[in-house]
Amino acid sequence: MEDARFTMVGGDLDRLLGVMDIDDVSDIETLLIILFNRPISVEPLEWVDDDDGSLEVTVWAGDTGHASGRGFPMTVVDLVRAGASVVASSARPMATTSTRPMAKRVS
Repeated sequence: MEDARFTMVGGDLDRLLGVMDIDDVSDIETLLIILFNRPISVEPLEWVDDDDGSLEVTVWAGDTGHASGRGFPMTVVDLVRAGASVVASSARPMATTSTRPMAKRVS
């Protein structure tokens, strides 16, 4: 069975966000995992004393996690931007060498 939330291609951001059905924190977690192609966990912060609630977004790199707390309410776009800032701050420099052999140039 296909899930329309993940198979529909939106022509623009408004159309895409219009078809998203977010019922639970796990839906937000799935969205961020797909957007950033990284293991990400999203959990409610229950120890924060606020009426609206807060979320903790953690980007995982092996056994290490980079966490960021976010207050609610917020739009999906704001959540994606917040996730992007956590991903950007946790990014490591890419290795400049490769173990893959170089392709030969054919003239």
